Amino acid sequence: MGPMRKRHRYVQSGETSPYERATLTLALESFIRARRRYVFRLPKPGSSVVLLLSGGMDSAAAWHMLVTRFRLIVYPFSVVSGPLDPQYRAIGHIAAYMRKQRAGFSREPKILFVRAQQALTPVFRPEVMSPSELLGSFHPEHGLFELPRFWGNTMMYAQWAYLYAQKLRVEERIPIDTVLCGVTSDDGRFVPSQTLTNMRLIMATMMQISQEDSWQFGSVFYEPSVRADMTKAEVTRYLLRTKMPMRHTYSCDRKGILHCGTCLSCQSRKYCIQKAGRMDGTWYLDRNPVRTVARFVFGRD
Repeated sequence: MGPMRKRHRYVQSGETSPYERATLTLALESFIRARRRYVFRLPKPGSSVVLLLSGGMDSAAAWHMLVTRFRLIVYPFSVVSGPLDPQYRAIGHIAAYMRKQRAGFSREPKILFVRAQQALTPVFRPEVMSPSELLGSFHPEHGLFELPRFWGNTMMYAQWAYLYAQKLRVEERIPIDTVLCGVTSDDGRFVPSQTLTNMRLIMATMMQISQEDSWQFGSVFYEPSVRADMTKAEVTRYLLRTKMPMRHTYSCDRKGILHCGTCLSCQSRKYCIQKAGRMDGTWYLDRNPVRTVARFVFGRD
């Protein structure tokens, strides 16, 4: 599925994630294996899967790879705050591009409007952080500050995607038992909900609440059982090769109309595109606010 490196299965991008819990992961895998004798298997070509689609680069690349390389029928599932959410606009652009790809393998995204997510997501407030807390959130290898947020969306969205898959099974008679996401092998260094431990926990939960041993949850980019191991920079490089309009994807943590250019996700986006050796066509407000807004309003590159 992706580049395979000879390293311990719970080491991501050459570094141990502070959020991984190897003992818990092994226990969950033992539970799953005892129920069905394997942990994860990639569905056969022509099978149907649900994909968590955020509108960002990783999930866009996952959709493209599942359709073109693995020939799976993809039912994208997205959660946004409403039609004005910038992720909603990005999802529309990605879907328009994917309609032109392998015909018959992509379905229209199922978009769930959940306005409560804005009220429930903690807001980054640097003015209430002490100097020691600010220093502790700094990552010198990238020159980035980690936003002090509760990153639990992956688990919440995965459960909604599971319900959508059940709806497809019951109402449309579609045989489907796999929910996938675009988590990369180095996401867990910053995001606790995007670790292998959490993905195994989600899968075990799906099996338990459904009382069906066939349910699977995993990432097309990070799944040791099928030797999938791609970093965010490698996924960015893959997406750039697809010719998908990169500037139409959305990654910003601040959820403004345009990318702020200063949050963790924007900085990561800049770093990955630069590492891929390509020009970044994203409109960032921190570079030239007046020009950036004008380009957005008048639709000029």
